[in-house]
Amino acid sequence: MSFSEVRAYSYGDDPRHIDWNVTARMDYPYVKVFEEEREMLVVVVLDSAPSMLFGSTEKTKNDVALEILAVLSYSALHSGDRVSLTIPLKDDVLWVPPRKGKSSLPVILRKAFFSDNQRASGKLDSALSVVKGRFKHHAVVIIISDFFDLPDENLVKNLAQTKELIFIRIEDPMEANLPKAGVLSLQTFDGKTLTIDTSSAEVRKAYERKRKQWLDQFYQVVQSARADLLEIRTDTKYIPALARLFAMRKRSNNALKLTV
Repeated sequence: MSFSEVRAYSYGDDPRHIDWNVTARMDYPYVKVFEEEREMLVVVVLDSAPSMLFGSTEKTKNDVALEILAVLSYSALHSGDRVSLTIPLKDDVLWVPPRKGKSSLPVILRKAFFSDNQRASGKLDSALSVVKGRFKHHAVVIIISDFFDLPDENLVKNLAQTKELIFIRIEDPMEANLPKAGVLSLQTFDGKTLTIDTSSAEVRKAYERKRKQWLDQFYQVVQSARADLLEIRTDTKYIPALARLFAMRKRSNNALKLTV
């Protein structure tokens, strides 16, 4: 094992590898990196907003998000990488420190399922701020959400300076195309009742305009961070899409393996 470089200390690093000379000069702990250290840090930000519970097919958006979390975590742990999980909750942020080894998968998934009991308007920005504050050096940050709660563009751009960002947007087919179902009485997640006539051409056009405006803002956030983007519908198979994304990243030398 030969010395390669130093990098800023991150939670979970071996304290025995701290370079005390560099630490003294920089006034922040730094650790030695060795040639054999090839593990990657994968940080998954999982949205727990109430809108993720919507589903007009066999699966809700949250169901698909949890399945993708399981696939990505298994793949990273199987490859010897470390995985951390961050979930915004109502008054707090659930954070699972970086874990390594196949036995870590049940721990990560239990934390994700536990968060279902605490969902209520947790903000993505609060989770991204935790990631920014806790991880000072390079990591792959994967954000799984429907992105109805758009993250702050400046925060995302700042995070992208030291992190590789991957946005995975999950959408229900009914959200993409408002069905012609006549007058519908809908209940919002804050308890309000909304009545709309889905057969009205005016209502449908207004919905399309609002959706396009929101999507344009979302794509601007993604582009500003030069992030990868994967869009998945709940009525389609997501494994082929994940495989294509990671094959593309492998060709770009951003080697994050997918194991299924």
